[in-house]
Amino acid sequence: MYCRSCGKQIPDASKFCQNCGQDTPNAIKTSKSSVSPEILASKKTPKISSANKNKKHRSGKLLKIVMFLVLSMPILAILILLVVTISKSL
Repeated sequence: MYCRSCGKQIPDASKFCQNCGQDTPNAIKTSKSSVSPEILASKKTPKISSANKNKKHRSGKLLKIVMFLVLSMPILAILILLVVTISKSL
C-alpha cells in the first residue's frame, strides 16, 4: 500500500503513514509493481492553503485575546473593590 500524501510504501495493516503521519484512508492499495510512488505522490490530496492556515492562526490569536480579557475581568473587579474599600477606610 502507498500513501497518497507522500507516496511512500506503507504496510497494509498501518493506520497512518510512518513517513508523513497521514491516516490510511488516503492510502492506495496496489501491488508493488503496478504504480510507482512518484505517480502516487503526484496525486496528493489537497493541502490546506496558506490563506486558510493564516485564517486559523488569526482565529487562534483572537481566541487567546478574548480568553485573556474574560479571565482578567474578575481580577480587575477584585482590585477595584479593594481600592474602593481601602480608600473608604482612610
